[in-house]
Amino acid sequence: MSIVTVHLRGESISIIDSLISREVSSRLGSRDGLCNLALAGPTASHFGLSVNENCDPTVQSDHLAAFRRLDPRGCQSGPVLARGSMSLPVRKGQLKRGIYLINTSKVDTKASIAITCIPAVSTSQFTLSGGGRGSHSIPKDKWYKFLSNGDAIVNFCELHTSASLSMLKPDCANTLEDAMSRVVPETWNMEIFQHVYEGPDDMPGHMKCTLLGCSHSLSSHALSDPNGPRPYLTEHRNSGGWGVGHTRTVELTTVPAAHKPIVSTIK
Repeated sequence: MSIVTVHLRGESISIIDSLISREVSSRLGSRDGLCNLALAGPTASHFGLSVNENCDPTVQSDHLAAFRRLDPRGCQSGPVLARGSMSLPVRKGQLKRGIYLINTSKVDTKASIAITCIPAVSTSQFTLSGGGRGSHSIPKDKWYKFLSNGDAIVNFCELHTSASLSMLKPDCANTLEDAMSRVVPETWNMEIFQHVYEGPDDMPGHMKCTLLGCSHSLSSHALSDPNGPRPYLTEHRNSGGWGVGHTRTVELTTVPAAHKPIVSTIK
């Protein structure tokens, strides 16, 4: 594990791909693996981590506008509205996604990020066609073979930032997109968003991806539980972007679990 620090002014976003990529490359070389990023230290509550569009600066400014709308007082909501920790796939020593570091507070300060890299046991990539807006279960045949790796952690990462990925029960999946459309309504296109030229569902889709996340991990034991949560792709757009439609790419990465799990008792 290593710690990197980034100084960021209040209410701003920095794309930290190059910084993180150097650390990843020094630890994994050209191997496949999984990289976990975790905010650390006394300023952790000021920041959030996300994966999102890194080409158009209006997507970044619209994220900040949405954070102000969701938390007008800027009360250290970064790890709640975005991520305090996330894991991303690494292929041939390179990260597969761009990374936002978001300072949601009004204070200029430094973020400390703990970086942990683990070589992969196995990897896979596949595409899904959701068939429409809403949550769609990722078919079992896409991930079930990964359970044969013994005690392992399986990471699912969806690579398109106007969709998201969650671990859900079916009854929650049926209502998730409707609920998120109340949290991030399309009326914000007329009120606070600038990134509006790809359709009324595009920027709300990017923001929903930040709130819900696009990368989640479960143990092989949890995935084997017939009553446990399952991976779902949630499509936030009616027609996708730039002609892509609803075809979304998902990366699976399996890493070994600890042979001697650490068990803590909370009193």
